[in-house]
Amino acid sequence: AKKAKVEPTRAEMAPMGVPTELEIEAFLKTRGKMLSTELIGHFKKRLKSKADSSKFLKAVKRVAKLENEGSKKFVVLKNE
Repeated sequence: AKKAKVEPTRAEMAPMGVPTELEIEAFLKTRGKMLSTELIGHFKKRLKSKADSSKFLKAVKRVAKLENEGSKKFVVLKNE
């Protein structure tokens, strides 16, 4: 008897740990200019501690820049 092929769940396929610069850059390339709160919200589940948040923010600063528009802060890739 053949075993049924089991596909991994979305949660099992999801990357774990602090997002890398490549992941942040790829997300910003697909979305373009976005609010900093949107970027943080997208990766928030992977930031388990203050240390994780700190590493994440440093990675964001290496690949993107913040632009203020009134009271809103937007994240934009540096090379765009």
